[in-house]
Amino acid sequence: MKAFLEKLADYIFDNHRGHLNDLSVIVPNRRAALFLGKYLSNKTDIPIWSPQFYSIEDFVFKHSGYQLIPLVDLLFELYAVHREIEGGKAQSFDRFSAWGQLLLKDFNELDLYLKDADYIFHYLSEAKAITLWKLNPEEMTQMERDYLRFYASLGKYYNQLVKRLELKNLAYQGMAYRKFVSSISNYNLENKPLIFAGFNALTPAEEVIFDYYKKNNQAKVIWDIDDYYYNDSKQEAGYFLRKQLAKKGDNDLIWNTNAFKEGEKSINIYGVSGDATIAKMAGNILQEMAEESELKEDTAVVLANEALIVPLLYSLPENIDLFNITMSYPSKLSRVYELLINIFDLYLQQMSADGVVDNKPAYYYKNLETLLLHPLVNAHLQRISSTNAPQKISKIIRENNISFISQNKFPTQFDIRDTDPAFPFLKLFSKRIAEPTELIDLIQEILQQIYDSLGKSQEANLDREFLFHYLNLMRRMGDLLHEHPFIEQFTTLKKLFISLAAEQGIPFTGEPLAGVQIMGMLETRTLDFKNLILLSANEGMLPKAHVYQSFILPDIKRELGLPLPVDNDAVSAFHFYRLIKAADNIHIIYNTQNDSMGQGELSRYVQQIEWELKEYNPNIRINHKLFHIPLQAEDFDLDIRFPKDEFALNRLKQIATGKGFSPSSLNNYLECSLRFYFQRILGMYSEDEVEETLASNTLGTVIHGVLEDFYLRKKGLVINETFLKEIKKEYVDELEKRFRIEFKKGDIEHGQNLLWRKVAERFVAHFIESELKFIKQGSPCTIIDLELELNRSIQVDIDNQTIEVNFRGSADRVDRVGNTVRVIDYKTGKVEQKDVSLFKYKNSIWEEMLLGKKPKAFQLMMYAWMYAPDMESQYQLQAGITGLKYHSRFFPLAIDNKDDIVISDIHLEKFEDNLHTMIEKLFNKEEDFKQCEDDKACKYCDYKFICGR
Repeated sequence: MKAFLEKLADYIFDNHRGHLNDLSVIVPNRRAALFLGKYLSNKTDIPIWSPQFYSIEDFVFKHSGYQLIPLVDLLFELYAVHREIEGGKAQSFDRFSAWGQLLLKDFNELDLYLKDADYIFHYLSEAKAITLWKLNPEEMTQMERDYLRFYASLGKYYNQLVKRLELKNLAYQGMAYRKFVSSISNYNLENKPLIFAGFNALTPAEEVIFDYYKKNNQAKVIWDIDDYYYNDSKQEAGYFLRKQLAKKGDNDLIWNTNAFKEGEKSINIYGVSGDATIAKMAGNILQEMAEESELKEDTAVVLANEALIVPLLYSLPENIDLFNITMSYPSKLSRVYELLINIFDLYLQQMSADGVVDNKPAYYYKNLETLLLHPLVNAHLQRISSTNAPQKISKIIRENNISFISQNKFPTQFDIRDTDPAFPFLKLFSKRIAEPTELIDLIQEILQQIYDSLGKSQEANLDREFLFHYLNLMRRMGDLLHEHPFIEQFTTLKKLFISLAAEQGIPFTGEPLAGVQIMGMLETRTLDFKNLILLSANEGMLPKAHVYQSFILPDIKRELGLPLPVDNDAVSAFHFYRLIKAADNIHIIYNTQNDSMGQGELSRYVQQIEWELKEYNPNIRINHKLFHIPLQAEDFDLDIRFPKDEFALNRLKQIATGKGFSPSSLNNYLECSLRFYFQRILGMYSEDEVEETLASNTLGTVIHGVLEDFYLRKKGLVINETFLKEIKKEYVDELEKRFRIEFKKGDIEHGQNLLWRKVAERFVAHFIESELKFIKQGSPCTIIDLELELNRSIQVDIDNQTIEVNFRGSADRVDRVGNTVRVIDYKTGKVEQKDVSLFKYKNSIWEEMLLGKKPKAFQLMMYAWMYAPDMESQYQLQAGITGLKYHSRFFPLAIDNKDDIVISDIHLEKFEDNLHTMIEKLFNKEEDFKQCEDDKACKYCDYKFICGR
């Protein structure tokens, strides 16, 4: 079937051959004009004058004389109106911009539909007043009065905005259309012929334009329709065509086809899981098509969800040489955009209350570190200097636990000297930035220095392109700030940047009329393709989901003939049906994965053709396939395991015969052997974070250290009341000293850190009180040792070889009470008696512990087993935890029953037997390192992102 634009080129050539340069052809968009020009040039081998090709919007702006104002500039103009009207009550630009954009959308719609703005906003104001009506007007609150006053002023907003724009010869779309229509008799265009072609839903302003030139016999309007959706009154795709052609005249040319009835089509519908899989499926289809024949511009990939452009680019097959991408690359996906967001965040935090330390501006370490380690900044500093400044700064931050970095001391406080080539760049961040214009200047300087150092390598081309784009955008922001000096907050500046970046994508370069065409739905208007791949054919994408956003109430819109969401759905349906009308090979891909609303539903348009077209035309073949390719962890269970190969076994032997296994490492193995593998075999330990507030590990370290210092005075001696009263006077000062050692340059005088200090003081105070209470009960306690390093080994047969396996640990305290020696571990966290109780579980009292379900009990048992050989035989052995969180209550290890808190020789022998079995299992080649079965253990695991849990 001949393409609509090709037929249009035939018509133009046949009817205007002698005076093509007098003709103006107006089509819905520029893409259509480009393709039409190509078809027309193919009509002759000799040079000819071309008609003037316009999109409808370009046509209106060219002949109205107005310039199109960018959206952000338009918002600034409306804000200037807001300040004029509201005076001292004017809102900040930040608050205004949210509703200002909505109001501009309503203004544009009113103009396109040629409605009287004063009348409608007066009507709306009256409607709002009725909803707030009170018998006694004095009962109305000030907020309600301001609300009504605002609605009553909307007409004033409209009129003053239009006046401001007229003075500057600027206009938004609707305003230009209204002005053009109001003076259309002045634009007879020297009575030269016009052709309007390929339109569907016309706004009233466009209807006036079409009708005026038709009545003057100056224009022909060519309509492209198909009987399938035009003749069926139930088909929403034909709604606007039926409406327009109900009043057709002699200058309306109807080019109707019956492509759905007469043609042969192959329609393949694929349901796949996830957006990434949609892109991958499209790439696979293209590859198969290219293997059969060369793909040309009669093949299109159409994205109902344009956010898929990036995953699609990564999925395009290598066996296709030519692509034309009509959409822009989303600039917010570039590394430069990410860098600029980092800079804004750095200074937003620095301008906040948190960004002031000792009355001086300071950077939050995470923001500064993120910025310096950003790939563009890091690579720039590596190009100009060999000192690895970002890594050096990051290392010093972590070693010294620095949460905030003084701005005026940066970077010298990190031993970056002024002789270092990196110094001038880093010194940029020592500047005091107080105004938005200063921040824009700084960003331009940063981007320029990175740009200048990039060089001319092929690899740097993309970064250079984005840097150049954003340098221009920053200059534009600077101009806007100069012209509109009411932006005072960095938050507003960041929002402005995000708005401008969203407006301006990075266009792809290439031959626009060659190769596979990749485009959005709106760009397909009037275009026909033989091979079509349609992506994201889901409800919510096709048609787009609508959230009603307008100051004008739906009932008022309906009464006055303004468009409603149902009208947008009809337009969307037309685009869909028109697109598949001419195609022979159609591939439709949708996402079966539930979204946040619980929907992964196929578009109703696709469901309609699936039900209707087979009966309408038996030559249309429709296949629907579901591919279950889960991409998220909840959709499937990953079986991640690693064998005990030669590398793993050698590493185990190194540990076993070297420092040995600690209780915590063996607990890791019991709870999750995969975690043990990552930590102990591969050495994948999580990187230490800077403690912004005192972490639980620091709290424990401080308390342990203070108690050790105090009790070392009594090592080998009996604790008495005098000693405990002495340390009661000292512990607050000693805790502060310890905190300053552990937290180094961190702030311990304010906020959460101060609260943690108070917690530590409470813990130690309770500990001392508990000790006093204990000795007053007549239980003399002798300190045997503190922070005692424990070691023991056993011999195990591994692969017909006997090796000595070492074990190690550290007991916080060993003391003697009467004839009992106690091995004690201090814990600041949660402890319950059940955690240290070993009762019969299934077959054995040891089984629960050996399944990794009693890590605290395992630790105590191991401490007792390691200490036992050094204990004199006349004493009995206990092990337990002093729970500092619980008024220093002692939780003894209980075996078999709650009263059995003495660890006997039999208990120790049984434990050693189980330890033998555990080590043999650890070295067993037949048992892989694998995930634990209980995913509750994964909640705080550093490696859960690998497992997808």
